[in-house]
Amino acid sequence: FYFYLMGEYITPRVNKELIPNFVGRNVRLIGKVNQAPNGGKAILQASDNGLVTVNTQPGSEGTWTDQYMEVIGKVNPDHSMSELFSTNFGNNFDLDNHNAVVILAQNHYEIFS
Repeated sequence: FYFYLMGEYITPRVNKELIPNFVGRNVRLIGKVNQAPNGGKAILQASDNGLVTVNTQPGSEGTWTDQYMEVIGKVNPDHSMSELFSTNFGNNFDLDNHNAVVILAQNHYEIFS
């Protein structure tokens, strides 16, 4: 029972290239804010430099205050994400190093799940 519950909350780390593999599932994306939330939409530059549209929660316009953000959300059929939660990740974050972690996590899922 415990493992079943835990499995429901697994959010794989993704970059733009990996997002199509997770349509309909919740994922975790860290990126640089390319366009801050405005009118329910934001754009993040993912760790592989691809741009991801995020359909933001009401009120997100006032909470995305840092240059880098982590978004946990559901991947939509058009490969955008619908924000469930977001966390400010500061103004100094190494996306290249994070992309290496994303790739490592995909290849060694058992370590990161």
